[in-house]
Amino acid sequence: ALVSKTLPKCILNQAHEIQVKISTRQPESTLWIDHRRGDVARSVSSSGSGLASSASTATSDVDHHVDTDTNEILLYKGKAGIVAAGTAPYYGGGLRLFPFACMHPNKMHLRVGRIHPIRGFLNIPKIFSGEYRDKNDDTFGCIDFIGPQLEIEVSSAQQQQQEQDGYPLQHSGESIGIVNKFQLEVVENPVRFITFMSRRPIEEAPTTIAEL
Repeated sequence: ALVSKTLPKCILNQAHEIQVKISTRQPESTLWIDHRRGDVARSVSSSGSGLASSASTATSDVDHHVDTDTNEILLYKGKAGIVAAGTAPYYGGGLRLFPFACMHPNKMHLRVGRIHPIRGFLNIPKIFSGEYRDKNDDTFGCIDFIGPQLEIEVSSAQQQQQEQDGYPLQHSGESIGIVNKFQLEVVENPVRFITFMSRRPIEEAPTTIAEL
């Protein structure tokens, strides 16, 4: 279906693009992952670390995008192919779509995919393993944020296209409705799970002659 339906539709109609606006009311707890510097986590509340409405102004002063009444800060406004978030690295089936999801407790990883589906198709192995990065200043094909609260507004990327009633939203692989705006927030008291994995070594036991 990807090769026979999705890619041709995207090439002919630019059907993969939507217009999104992403903001947060907790900028002091939100980070942007800068792929150009080896995945450095940068605070979005610091000047020059936010993302504006286009790649050409992606490193502009973030202070120009703060609503002083609500303390809401604009993280990104522009076109995207996918906006997804998770508190665990795996999207499903071994797809490591959120490699930064467990870097900070009580925060989620939100990924904005801006690359063309053909480029995505050619990079499936890297995307699947969580290794894909776009370090180009001109494209910013993959934008990653880490934070506890994010708000997303979605609209049509085609100005001549009549606005839809909404856009499909999925949670854990299940459709939960059609929306134009939604909020994601990490609960303060998350559910804890038991793991059977071994603890990390702290002090290595001395090697005996018998073991050699």
